[in-house]
Amino acid sequence: MHGDHAWDLGGQWVGGTHKLLQSVVKDLGLEVFDQYDEGKHVLDINGNTAFYEGNISTLNDSYSLEGVFECIGQLDKMALALPSVRNPLEKDAELTGIDRETEGTPLIWDQQSVGEWTEKNVKGKDARTIIDWFARVCLGQEPTELSLLYFLVFLRAGEGYSRLADIRGGAQEKRIVGGTMQVSTKLGEKLKKNPLCQGVLLNSTVRSIEQHKTGGVRVTVWRDGADPSTRKFYHSKYCVVAVPPTVAGKIEYFPQLPAVRDELTQRMPMGCIIKTITIYKTRFWRDKGFSAEAISDTGPIFICYDDSALDGTAAIVGFIGAQAARSWATKTQEERQHAITQQYAKYWGEEALHPIKYLEKDWHGELHSRGCYVGLMAPGALTACGQGLSEPCGRIHWAGTETASRWIA
Repeated sequence: MHGDHAWDLGGQWVGGTHKLLQSVVKDLGLEVFDQYDEGKHVLDINGNTAFYEGNISTLNDSYSLEGVFECIGQLDKMALALPSVRNPLEKDAELTGIDRETEGTPLIWDQQSVGEWTEKNVKGKDARTIIDWFARVCLGQEPTELSLLYFLVFLRAGEGYSRLADIRGGAQEKRIVGGTMQVSTKLGEKLKKNPLCQGVLLNSTVRSIEQHKTGGVRVTVWRDGADPSTRKFYHSKYCVVAVPPTVAGKIEYFPQLPAVRDELTQRMPMGCIIKTITIYKTRFWRDKGFSAEAISDTGPIFICYDDSALDGTAAIVGFIGAQAARSWATKTQEERQHAITQQYAKYWGEEALHPIKYLEKDWHGELHSRGCYVGLMAPGALTACGQGLSEPCGRIHWAGTETASRWIA
């Protein structure tokens, strides 16, 4: 909270095809409004800064964008050819429209990184930078660390590159009046009223899950995280674990999990993202004809948007991603704020140097998520242990964004 406003330091957008979320938002009586994107945008890559409206294709005179749209089209084509999101390595699956000899197969795609593929297949330097930037911003991972196959699975689940990156009709189309956290709090209130549910237990850590030979599951929970004297036991027929795989791997299981599931939890780290919100007295960028949307390959902010509240309270939301997030996490909050406002001033003038408040969240340091937005896989991981992602282990079932077949992020 700052003043009368709740600012989203976690997820905040309702996408154009987020149909289930749209339905929940409506059922909860919440209202949405359009993400602001009017005016000139900024593209700041490879030492060159340019301003544009609409699509970056208008910048061909300023940048060497040769091949970028062909590359996006090829990636979308490969993603669409996958047999499914849940089982991209299905044996003998038809790859519609794909030439296996020249374009590869899912098994081959899992043997290379996104960075390797773009280096080989994308012509222009600026075009390669944009594809690599997408991996850092949308997944919080360096392109050299990310399996091409997993990247394609992510694209397939999100309905393609443009849907994931765009505002109008895309993943960043609308925001919730009063903040997205209301979805969680209002759902929690509904659970409390359900006579079959004991409500939501907060400030607690699941320490172990035991499956009994006679049937049923016992879950051991410590209140306040680290005090064994506060432990409580909960019994059920089944247990659904809906935390990221890397966090699920820290729970003790009796009997121990199959080796493939255990390996998966060790090979699926979360992305690295620091989310920042810089609050100002006025929306000075709008007065100058800017949208506050900027793309950068040097940062610290790699992508930012106008985050102003519906009542006009002025703010810019920005994201530090991948290796840059790891590096900036070692500095102080004051150093991060200074660098970010300097970057904004470069784009929109000296007013950016004087915020009235700065907020941030380093999700990589969050105990119960260890990053965001989603668990990721390096080359070879899907082939080696991908089947352990959603396959139940006895009475334990796995859920969460990583197991989704649509909109993994």
